[in-house]
Amino acid sequence: MRHSVRRVRGEGCDGVSAPDRAEFFVPGPTPTKGSGRGMVHRHTGRVIVLPDNRKLGPWTKFASLIARAARPRDWDLAGPFEVTVLVGVQRPKDKLLARTRPFPTVKPDADKTARAILDLCTGIFWHDDAQVVDLGPARKRYCGEGVEFGARIAIRRLTENDL
Repeated sequence: MRHSVRRVRGEGCDGVSAPDRAEFFVPGPTPTKGSGRGMVHRHTGRVIVLPDNRKLGPWTKFASLIARAARPRDWDLAGPFEVTVLVGVQRPKDKLLARTRPFPTVKPDADKTARAILDLCTGIFWHDDAQVVDLGPARKRYCGEGVEFGARIAIRRLTENDL
């Protein structure tokens, strides 16, 4: 699957751009960041941690292009941040399941998806994801009625007025 990213002058991908906030959308399935597995590197003897989700690497490369295009030019990586995440997942094809399950209570987990997104934004919007002091709602909804298939991420820098 090949995607293209275009930058609109002075704006992020969705047209939401300001020195203190950014919003972007990554289309397609959003992988989760589960537990990593550790192993000893046979040449160096050091312990390395490998992700347990093979789809995470390619998705991170693609999503980072979109995130970089959405970042305002004068963005400062310092400070506390608030992040909200909305992940749109596809409805089940089974009509009975679609009616009896109004919310997507199956994988992917909303919190593990949010972890993948926070790690993705490290180095683009902040130095370390520890700077995210308010992880707003990490919502997972079925597509349709204003929810697209993919992940919509909104980032806002917090100020003293937000205390």
